[in-house]
Amino acid sequence: DVDTQMQEFIQVPGNLEALSWFGFWICVDSFLYMTTILPIRFVWSCWLLIITGISKAMRRNSQNVHRFHRRHLYQLIQVLQIFIVYMFLHNASIGKLYHWIRGQAMIKLYVILAMVEIFDRLFSSLGQDCLDSMYWNTVSRPGSKRFLVSVLVVCVYASLHTGILFVHVATLNVAMNSADQALLTLLISGNFAEIKSTVFKK
Repeated sequence: DVDTQMQEFIQVPGNLEALSWFGFWICVDSFLYMTTILPIRFVWSCWLLIITGISKAMRRNSQNVHRFHRRHLYQLIQVLQIFIVYMFLHNASIGKLYHWIRGQAMIKLYVILAMVEIFDRLFSSLGQDCLDSMYWNTVSRPGSKRFLVSVLVVCVYASLHTGILFVHVATLNVAMNSADQALLTLLISGNFAEIKSTVFKK
């Protein structure tokens, strides 16, 4: 039905905005979890770890409510990953990276930005699988070698993905502060080329 197709086509922008707002609030929820809920759970997990260690040292059976479980270990690992990423960013210099990127040629900057976007998408799809694998190994078999390997892989992945996003932000900053706005024009044209490949799909 042609009328139904036209009606669906007209409804696309509104539905797209609703989907964008849904993704925005998911990001806000994740940020609030990292800044409020996770620190509380980390402190609680540390307290349970201390109580469980004291109970085992005194050979007492602690209650199930106040005993350190495997799921508490996952929260400790999450905070460890955030600390590793923080140390990685703390040692990185945004000023040196900014001036290095600014000294590159315009076409080279466009290639760098395109590569960064590609690696960002690859790492985004890889990261969720790595985190799921680490959670399963933490809860199911925390004493095996695969648990240590999964934690190491996630730490390396988080550092690499953070570095890629760091370069991306610095490149966009150079593009916005360029005098001739030529790089910004290239960025916009690249995004339109990507939109064109999506629009021409049936």
